[in-house]
Amino acid sequence: PGELAPKLALATCFEAEADAPAAETGAYGGSATAHLHQAARYYLLVAATDPNYASASFGLARVDMALGDREGAVAALQRIPKSSSSYAAAQTALCRAYCTEGRDGMPDLGDLTATSHTLGGLAVENSVRLPLVRDLHLMALTLLLHGRVTPDDSVLLGGAELNEVGQRTALEQTYRSLAKLAPTQDLRWALVDQANETRPRTTT
Repeated sequence: PGELAPKLALATCFEAEADAPAAETGAYGGSATAHLHQAARYYLLVAATDPNYASASFGLARVDMALGDREGAVAALQRIPKSSSSYAAAQTALCRAYCTEGRDGMPDLGDLTATSHTLGGLAVENSVRLPLVRDLHLMALTLLLHGRVTPDDSVLLGGAELNEVGQRTALEQTYRSLAKLAPTQDLRWALVDQANETRPRTTT
């Protein structure tokens, strides 16, 4: 009864049982939500007992995100130690979680700052890094435009000042960098169009 592998298997089964109907309807019903809570319970038991079971922490983060618990997902991913071979993947997932709206609301400046800090220490290919950078600047710009954060030139996110011009400029550059990596011409044009729509307005 104390073995971790059976608990991990139970968590995986509960998660799969919840995902099956959600794949058909596009949403989690009452029974699916109950299964997600059961999955979270077993994933947490395993992750709390031995953080080296990275698959349990990843599973817990997936379930928490499905339940709209962004803070829970962040906490789950932070359990994975630096010594784990999955640490880089966990940090990548952590950046996504920080910049995602959950049941607990929109990300705040602390989440964006944490994303920027995490990205600064993340050694990954540009194909992985650039979408994370895009999400950071896009969320920062959204929060600025909706008045959820106050412009502050002393705060840098992804190397760009926390104001509309700084975040628009950084987001434009990120879209253009992504365009260079696009596998198809149509996607490349779409990314260039997004860059043009995002860039700051000028008088020239």
